[in-house]
Amino acid sequence: MSRARVLADYVAGGTTAAEFDHMDGVTSNVQTQLDAKAPLASPAFTGTPTGITAAHLEAGVLPSDVTGGSGLTHLASNPTVTLGSNATFPAGHIIQTIYNEYGGGDSDSGTSGTDAKVEASGSYHWTGQITNVGASNHVLVTMAFNAQVSGSTSYLGAGFGIWRGTSTEVLQHRHHSWYIEVATVNATNRYNQYVLTCVDTTPDTGTNDYFLSYTSQVGQPVTVHSNTDSSSGSPSYEPFRCILQEIQR
Repeated sequence: MSRARVLADYVAGGTTAAEFDHMDGVTSNVQTQLDAKAPLASPAFTGTPTGITAAHLEAGVLPSDVTGGSGLTHLASNPTVTLGSNATFPAGHIIQTIYNEYGGGDSDSGTSGTDAKVEASGSYHWTGQITNVGASNHVLVTMAFNAQVSGSTSYLGAGFGIWRGTSTEVLQHRHHSWYIEVATVNATNRYNQYVLTCVDTTPDTGTNDYFLSYTSQVGQPVTVHSNTDSSSGSPSYEPFRCILQEIQR
């Protein structure tokens, strides 16, 4: 059958010559070839796509198994991002901040000339704990509190420091002490509010516990006041406060 005859038959059926020529070079079933193409909506590729750049992505996720991909989600103009444990920071940045306060009562009165952790009946409330400290990082320690030294002599003195753990002095009490002498032997009381700050350059990797310590310079009672409840008629004070900040090194 001649090409002209075939064309005439298709034209009679509504097929134009141009449409007929579109079949030139077809080597197999056209519908089967179309079905093998990926759809526009949610295509599933069996190979590794190439040639994709950031300009092709408006939203969504570039999977990590795509060449050049990282699994990062496209970010909005004001994104909320949660950093994972593998995030790193430049030296000097604060990695974490821990806050603790205690206002449940006053400490025992310490009279020893040897530095000791502040306590109340064996409980150490004047403390702070920081966890997950990275290797070689530093910890900035700040403690704020009220203290009183009292006695029936004309001179009084006390010292305050910061311990890490049970025995390591990261801030020595003798560097933060005071002494007062008055011209009378009547009962003497001295109230002060203190803020101690130091950088622990050798904290343990992981968990670190810091404690306030005190010592009596002349054997007179030293008390840390943290009672914030005045309902019983006793004086009320600001609570003990401890701020611990990990610094990236």
